[in-house]
Amino acid sequence: MLLNNFLGVDEKLKISFYTSWNIKCGIADYSARFKSALEDVGISVAIIPVGSKKGLLNIKHLGKMMNEADIAHIQHEFSFFANAFFICSFVHCAIFLRQIKIPKVLTVHEVAPLGERLSRFPFLRLYRTIFALVDLIIVHTEKHRMMILEMGVPESKVINLSHPVPEVKLPVETKKNYKKLFGVDRKNVLTVFGFPNRRKGYELVLDAIQDLDDCIFFIAGGQHPNDRTGYIEQLKNKILLMNLEHKVKILGYLQEADIPAVMGATDIVLAPFCDMPGSGSLSLGIAYHKPIIGSDIEQMQELKSRGVGIELFQKNKKGDLREKIVFLLHDIQRQSELERHTIAYAQEYSYGKTAAKFLELYSKLLRN
Repeated sequence: MLLNNFLGVDEKLKISFYTSWNIKCGIADYSARFKSALEDVGISVAIIPVGSKKGLLNIKHLGKMMNEADIAHIQHEFSFFANAFFICSFVHCAIFLRQIKIPKVLTVHEVAPLGERLSRFPFLRLYRTIFALVDLIIVHTEKHRMMILEMGVPESKVINLSHPVPEVKLPVETKKNYKKLFGVDRKNVLTVFGFPNRRKGYELVLDAIQDLDDCIFFIAGGQHPNDRTGYIEQLKNKILLMNLEHKVKILGYLQEADIPAVMGATDIVLAPFCDMPGSGSLSLGIAYHKPIIGSDIEQMQELKSRGVGIELFQKNKKGDLREKIVFLLHDIQRQSELERHTIAYAQEYSYGKTAAKFLELYSKLLRN
């Protein structure tokens, strides 16, 4: 759709897009795919990349740059507005948004819990300040939509759109050949994708596979550039302490060209998460039509209810995870059933169809 449909000028709808860019970051990967999909439906996209410097003057300058468009679309992640201090990120985000004089769309990839009693009030106030400064809030899970509504934000302002699924070229070699590449032929490969962090449940997988001699665990991700927790080293130490180094492969950050081989070797994608944002890493498993075993948290149940082929296990229960792994590895019919569901979901929630929905949302904002 062209902008002249509702403004009477012969120009494309143009958005400015604030995001991480060209770095090792899940949101950067998401944004690159999203930019391409938006351009395919006729939208001009100007990327305003998150800078390494996030002082007050830097943030103000970036905010003002967003005005050279019809609509500003901001990807919200706390490190995008400050290099340290949680509260500072809220304050800088509010200052950034105040520089923008055109309609604003905010994609919130995660909502931090407000806490209880004394800690609740300041964070509630900070969130309300940010949400009052934008015209539309996009989330990827119903849990996050409800958390925002509970803060008193109008329901019409918050929209839940599932994290889009990338359109990928499926592996061309046989699974056997891909496994040989990694030296794991005759083994079942279980994979967790994405930047490792404590809430993704890696330790639970280690406990569950300890006596599964026919299984290899791929940790398909490396340390996030903003991760200062030392978690990767702690995970490596645990693997050594459990004598599982022969059963676990830490693959590090994967370039786009490396992903098909990893997916080609994978039998089951694991998502043993304790909690999750709208997960881009899980969307890769969906894109490659892999059977998924996930913990029964709200967000995973939502994905299953929308059609993703997920076998659920009880959160934090290593015995139940182990049982589900053994069951699914030996039930080819169930694997095929999950795959059929996932293929249908991937088609319904592709980046292309998601971009078309955003075109409607942007157009409505401008008409209003």
